[in-house]
Amino acid sequence: MLCCDEFSRFLQVLESSENTFEISGLAIEQIAGKLGIGKVSSNFCLAPTSTTPHGQREDIVLFSKVGVVTGEPCYEKSYRTAEGALVVYSVWQDGSASRLWTEEDLKDIDTVLDLVYLHNGRFRLIGKMKEIVMTNYLTGLPNSGGFITRLRKHFEEGNLADYAGFCFNLKGFGLTNRRFGKREGDNILKRYAKFLDGFVEEDEILSHFGGDNFAALIQKGRVQEFLNILSGTVIYGTIEGRRVPVRVEAVAGVMMIEDSLQSPGQVVDCCQLALQLAKNHMNKPYLFATDEMRAKILWEKQISSHFRDALQNNEFVIYYQPKVDTKTYTLIGAEALVRWYWDGKIVSPADFIPLVEREGTVTELDLYVLEQTCTDIKDWLRRGFEPVTVSVNFSRRDISDPLLAQKIVNIIDRSGIDRKYIQIEVTETTSEEETAKLIQFLNLMHNMNIETAIDDFGSGYSSLNTLRNFMVNVIKIDRSFISNDCITQKDEIVLHNIVDMAKELDIKVVTEGVEHLNQLQLLQKIGCYTIQGFLFDRPMPRFEFEERLEKKKYDRKLLNEAN
Repeated sequence: MLCCDEFSRFLQVLESSENTFEISGLAIEQIAGKLGIGKVSSNFCLAPTSTTPHGQREDIVLFSKVGVVTGEPCYEKSYRTAEGALVVYSVWQDGSASRLWTEEDLKDIDTVLDLVYLHNGRFRLIGKMKEIVMTNYLTGLPNSGGFITRLRKHFEEGNLADYAGFCFNLKGFGLTNRRFGKREGDNILKRYAKFLDGFVEEDEILSHFGGDNFAALIQKGRVQEFLNILSGTVIYGTIEGRRVPVRVEAVAGVMMIEDSLQSPGQVVDCCQLALQLAKNHMNKPYLFATDEMRAKILWEKQISSHFRDALQNNEFVIYYQPKVDTKTYTLIGAEALVRWYWDGKIVSPADFIPLVEREGTVTELDLYVLEQTCTDIKDWLRRGFEPVTVSVNFSRRDISDPLLAQKIVNIIDRSGIDRKYIQIEVTETTSEEETAKLIQFLNLMHNMNIETAIDDFGSGYSSLNTLRNFMVNVIKIDRSFISNDCITQKDEIVLHNIVDMAKELDIKVVTEGVEHLNQLQLLQKIGCYTIQGFLFDRPMPRFEFEERLEKKKYDRKLLNEAN
């Protein structure tokens, strides 16, 4: 029977490390001689689950004295874990022991096993939690975090260049969900994942990022074979108990990894960029990442890492593009547009605007532009210029902030200018959730006496609903309506009706992207007189715009001669 000191030594060793199996053996060693224990093993058995689709089995010897154990175990104790696994501990008596176990010895062994199980169970729970965090709940495959973790292991081992990275998206899977229902759609996804997993070898990786988005790391010699599978695989779905064949096709972005790779995350970035180009721009089943794509990823990383410093350092500068009343050829408004001066060069808005929208930092930029615009207007008033209303763009991402309206009002009022000098531009949306938030935001702006405008009007299918549902002061007709080389009679009829409807609803109309005199003449013909575009002015820095503010008038004769 163990004394208190012996139990105390056992517990001290057991609690000294989280390397649970090794430390369990060292702890058992402290009391093995006293109890005549020759060997202790642990058997763990878990049936297949959603997060462990192949099940799990582990047989581990925790403690063993060489040459003193024979035959079957003398004592066993089993436990059932919360996840449904069966854990069995087996104990053999030391063959060289001088006595058999007493009832007190067995009670001590029983207690020791309980403590070892609790210690191992805590360690296994921590491990399971880490595994769950790194695993997609539906398919049991590694999620994005798990994929990067395993990529990093290959990277550290120096063999990542032996592989190709894949990001792929299933084509038209929304239709599959509608046909079979969400639950059976999930089952089809699981069958597809299981099929792909059967192709993947032990050193390769198959990952499920969520939804119908997957990633993989495949040996370079097996790339074409994997692409053939992605081009079309027949899985089955069930409808009313009947099996129905379902052909699953994927669009993929592929990167042939090189030794020059700087970080594992670049694999995902390059593959996703290639995937987006293949899917949205080139209509190809797959696309290999190029050096240009990799350069773009590195450039975006630089932009992202420097963005907040650029805000702090006032590297973002406001340009103004005039809006002109073509009845009188008078400057009546402007749009504030942002330019980024970094190390003496201008970073194109096409480079950084989509990036900060994806990363969710665009609100900081939009509020910065508003604040700088208010500062400029305040300065113009101080210097005796009569300002025009300036519109400031806010992204769809911004609208999700319930405090956005109050933040806008606070910035305007803190600057000391009248709210009439600011107009807030937003873009129409096709999402029901975004539409509800946009309606709420526009109503708040209206109640706070701040003008609003819908940008790119007509580029979405919900434009007529926009006129009906949104509390807006201005619509800006999308440039696509007038950008055709030859504007047809249908174009003219559509534009004419939009302008007439807007007027009846007391909504002002601005047409943007006007570059040619024939476009202007058409717009004047249908009664749309407020124009924004290169025909009059490109976006210009503040000092040039101040010249426009001072004169206000455009020379119609010079305009005709220029065209």
